[in-house]
Amino acid sequence: MFVDGAWRITVVGKDADFEQRAVVRTPYGVLVLAGAVGESLVVDADTWELRLEHLWPGRGWRPDVEVVPGPVTGTGGRRSREVRATDCYWPGQPRPVLPHNLVLRLDAFGAEEPVARPVRTVREAITPAGTPLIRTSSGPQVEAVDSKSTAGRAGW
Repeated sequence: MFVDGAWRITVVGKDADFEQRAVVRTPYGVLVLAGAVGESLVVDADTWELRLEHLWPGRGWRPDVEVVPGPVTGTGGRRSREVRATDCYWPGQPRPVLPHNLVLRLDAFGAEEPVARPVRTVREAITPAGTPLIRTSSGPQVEAVDSKSTAGRAGW
């Protein structure tokens, strides 16, 4: 799914046998958010893509078979939405009414709501520690942060 603007992604639910993750592709790089409850990541880009995946043993990371973005809702001037995913369907088991293997909450940051957080660029987030960074004048860099997660591991 494609998303516009700055949003904080938070894992609010996980009920799955497989390891889960959210993969964010921005014009400036790829970020990975571990699918454990409480993990969070801020993405600040004009447009970016969110993919939800699960780790199939012996086969690697696979896209979830169903991703259901909920409506954008607003309370107190803040916009948010829930995104739910099902990693796979099992023969003989009914499909869940509402996907629940991985549940994310996206909270928007508008112009009137500055993003107050420690700042790292996407390049810093995906570069191994101790690796010197090369700065260029090719344009603005996206600010992203992994508050508690392993986000920032490159992978797509």
